[in-house]
Amino acid sequence: MTDAEKAYQYFVIAVPENEEQAKAYFWARKALQSTLTPPNEPLPVLVNDEPGREYIDYICPRCRDIISQRRRGQRTETVYQCKYHDNCGQHVDWSNPRPYRRPPERQEDT
Repeated sequence: MTDAEKAYQYFVIAVPENEEQAKAYFWARKALQSTLTPPNEPLPVLVNDEPGREYIDYICPRCRDIISQRRRGQRTETVYQCKYHDNCGQHVDWSNPRPYRRPPERQEDT
């Protein structure tokens, strides 16, 4: 997620304390919107189904945050399947999920 996307997300969820602050948040969102890539085109949800894990993760293809999880053996129909990701607004396509593997964790030099 870029800095502009993080800033936009902040102004979407922030609760203004007064009318002046509400107007400032509105104009900040409006200014930031033009710098963001449009999340309107649906992208397939990513599925992290690594062996040995108790949960299967459903991941946003744009920001790589976890959208939903289910336990192995739990029916897929019970998974929360949003049309748009709550955090970044990406339109999510659940009809054709794509496999996803977490990048390996970097080893720190000691």
